[in-house]
This record gives sequence, C-alpha cells and structure tokens, in this order.
Amino acid sequence: MSGMGNNKLIGFAVIGLAILNIALLTFIWFNSGSKKRPRPNKEGMVFLEQQLNLSSEQQTKLEELRKSHFDKMEGLTQASREARKALHDLWGKEVTEAEVKSLTMKIGDLQSQIERATFYHFADMRKLFDEDQAKQFDELIKDVLKRGERRGPMPGGMPPNQGKPGGPPPRKPGR
Repeated sequence: MSGMGNNKLIGFAVIGLAILNIALLTFIWFNSGSKKRPRPNKEGMVFLEQQLNLSSEQQTKLEELRKSHFDKMEGLTQASREARKALHDLWGKEVTEAEVKSLTMKIGDLQSQIERATFYHFADMRKLFDEDQAKQFDELIKDVLKRGERRGPMPGGMPPNQGKPGGPPPRKPGR
C-alpha cells in the first residue's frame, strides 16, 4: 500500500473513532440523569416470607404495605435531599441565622417524618403476624438493626480544611 493510501485509511479510522466517541458521550449524557433510583429489591421480603412461613394472604397484605411505604418514603427522601441541597447552597454566601435555622428545622422535621413512617410501617407489618411470627419478626429486626448500627466517627475525626476554599463560612461570635 502506498503512503497516500495508508494516510487515508488512518484518517478514516480517526474520523470513525471520533464519531463513536461522540455517540457514546451523547448516550451517557442523556441517560445518566433520566432514570429514577431503583426501588429496593424484594430479596428482604422473600427472606422474611420464608423465615416467618407467611401465608399467601399475609404475603399479599405485606406487599401492599411495602408498596405504600416506599411510595411515601420516596416523597419524603426527595424533599429531604432538596432541603439539604438548599442548605449547602448557602455556603459561602451572607446568610442570616434565621435562614439556616429554617432549613435545618425543615430537614429535622423531614427526618422525623421518615423515622415515624418507618416505625409505623414495621408496627403495621407486625400486626399481620400471629404471636410466634411476631416474636420471630422482632428478633429478625433486632438483628438487622444491630448490623446496621454505625460505629461512630473514625479515629482522629474529620480532616482539617488545610486552607482550601469551600465549606461553610466561619461562624460569627455569639452563635
């Protein structure tokens, strides 16, 4: 093959690869933010059904409770994320204590609603079980909660800011 033909072949390959890169980046760009977060899978429910030996009626009622709970939680967690983002967007701006307090109170209220909804969800689930199933359910939940407990902050605490910009503004005296 001559030098001129070889250069044409390399040129076509480069153009083809550039087109593929653009197509891939476009695909990633348009598909990255469009999907909702997936709901939790049903493996936990299957495990619960097996461990408690639930009847088909109990399974149906449990699935209804689950759907209702996750629908409610989706709205609460979205509102909580938005409130946290609004609070974090205040960093580096002149803000009043009232603005910060309002957002932190909103976040606290939303977290309280999440905790109450979760408590009542488990209480409603428990009402579906007979006495033996309820005892076994209590033990399963205690075990899950023990495994999910945090161990506290890492030794040494948070790393220092080291003079880098960003983060919250310094607190003014008297706050």
